[in-house]
Amino acid sequence: MDKKLNLVSINIPWSANYGGMIDIYYRIKALHDCGIKIIPHCFEYERPRATELECICEKVYYYRYCTGIWANIVCLPYNVYSRKNKRLITNLLENNYPILFEGLHTCYYLLKIFFVKCPHIVVL
Repeated sequence: MDKKLNLVSINIPWSANYGGMIDIYYRIKALHDCGIKIIPHCFEYERPRATELECICEKVYYYRYCTGIWANIVCLPYNVYSRKNKRLITNLLENNYPILFEGLHTCYYLLKIFFVKCPHIVVL
């Protein structure tokens, strides 16, 4: 049986050149080296799409940030609300693999998924 994992990342974790991205990239690489097939869901922000990441992952999904004035006029923190994307929730619910949310920034859909899909983990 294949071991697969959805991983929601705050940004594209390549190149691994600063704190958060170093942590996420090497976590993906370590899980890959253990035989786990990773499906990262990455938000694009000032970083290009990464063919290096696509080489070690089963499939990589890329999403745009929700920006503009409406992203600032909400009760949630901007860093959480800006990562709201309907394609993300659709893609996460397409399979029954566990979900690793990399940080609170990525947790907009956590409550929706909590009642539908288990297990899921949040890394702070």
